[in-house]
Amino acid sequence: MLRWLSLELTYRCQNHCKWCYNPCSRLNTPELPEKTWSRVITEAADLGTEVIVFTGGEPLLIPFLDRLIDLSSDLGILPGIVTNGELIPDNYLRLIESGLGLVWISILGSCSSINDAITYRKGSFHRKIKAFHALSHAATKRHILLMANMVIEPRNYFNIYDTLRILSDESVDVAYVEEVVHTGHAERNPCFFLDEEQRKISLHQVEKSQNDFSSLVTITRTLNRPFGERNPPPSEFLNITPDGFITETESIIPKLGSSIIDSSLIELINL
Repeated sequence: MLRWLSLELTYRCQNHCKWCYNPCSRLNTPELPEKTWSRVITEAADLGTEVIVFTGGEPLLIPFLDRLIDLSSDLGILPGIVTNGELIPDNYLRLIESGLGLVWISILGSCSSINDAITYRKGSFHRKIKAFHALSHAATKRHILLMANMVIEPRNYFNIYDTLRILSDESVDVAYVEEVVHTGHAERNPCFFLDEEQRKISLHQVEKSQNDFSSLVTITRTLNRPFGERNPPPSEFLNITPDGFITETESIIPKLGSSIIDSSLIELINL
């Protein structure tokens, strides 16, 4: 059973994080049309998919995103988005009304001087905070799961506790704290990986926040593992890249020939 499907709608993003997991060689890849994604969602419903998460890149750059969310919800699938959050202040009411059930926002520090230095975009932090603030009020009324993700590297590892305190104050339900993924841009920028001492300091801050912020569920899937090791993807999870290839997690090397452009989702899963 395919329980969770991640759809990377685009490689485009307003931010310029130097360690982004998106593959450098595919950033200018043509994106799939709405018709193709709608077919995939319909086929996913036939497979019993429970959750579809729209991601990227930045999914809010896609003009037909709200219609894909509507379709997922109408077919009985819980729709969610993974986003940098910076376009949410302009779009959140429309997204909430379209049946969105999960929002996962990235944040890279507790202040502009840290967050914006990593995204290379002035005003990034303040727009993220506006997004959390707007959604935290809507979430309690609409039963939306509000999540956050903090990617840590040498410029922000010391700031984990303060960032998680902000997320707790904004009524975020779950926060993930993870190291830079060893794919995409990060392969060319090893300076963004933590050393062992930085990892120990990071893990200590996570543990302290778990004790101090009881309403915030904090999860780390990498800090307590050997460097570079991640949890294996569950068998009932699949990801589809903006150019139509099926992978087992975000933006890793696709299975050869596994493209939704010419084949159905059911056919590709059975390869």
